[in-house]
Amino acid sequence: MDKHLGVSLKLIETTNSYKIINEYFVNLYKDNVNPFKLIRRVNIGFGNVISEEYRTFNLFDDESQQKKEKQLQEEIDRLNDLLLPEHRDVLRLQKQISS
Repeated sequence: MDKHLGVSLKLIETTNSYKIINEYFVNLYKDNVNPFKLIRRVNIGFGNVISEEYRTFNLFDDESQQKKEKQLQEEIDRLNDLLLPEHRDVLRLQKQISS
């Protein structure tokens, strides 16, 4: 019986961007998971979460791109709320695979 992998990662930037967080997750997954072994469970947790109202900006942030991404995520969340719970999981998996 294999031991649990037990890897973690601390983001080097503060973000609420799905695109950035997903990129970190996918890289962590690819760097640590053996593609020839079955996966029984994946746990994801977030710590040191701060409210968006305390967000800071820098010169390199593309404000219009961030606004578009936020609107897209809100629309995806709205559509997910309309779906039955069992379909939400399938949609999330398809989204991960297509990324």
